[in-house]
Amino acid sequence: MLRRRRRPARRRVWLDDLTLVIGPCALTNATERELEQAWEQRRDVLLARPWSTGRRPWGWWEFDAREQQPPLEDQPARLLELDVLTDNERAALNTNQRSATK
Repeated sequence: MLRRRRRPARRRVWLDDLTLVIGPCALTNATERELEQAWEQRRDVLLARPWSTGRRPWGWWEFDAREQQPPLEDQPARLLELDVLTDNERAALNTNQRSATK
């Protein structure tokens, strides 16, 4: 009787844009390198999406800024410190700040 050789199980990596936006969860079995490669491939698409002003997705903090993602409310100030806000973001944040002080 012929015996079939079993193929070694391939590790299935599940990555989607949500993982790169909010960060890996318990179901994400990707390595750091796989996450970084996925970010490199999807970076321009994800950054072109209309994020809240003064915010960046998890992948940006992890692989571009190389620092831990701050809480959402602290992101605009940190992005300002890093000098990476766009002119439109700066204008919108200044407008929001002025209207909040009235």
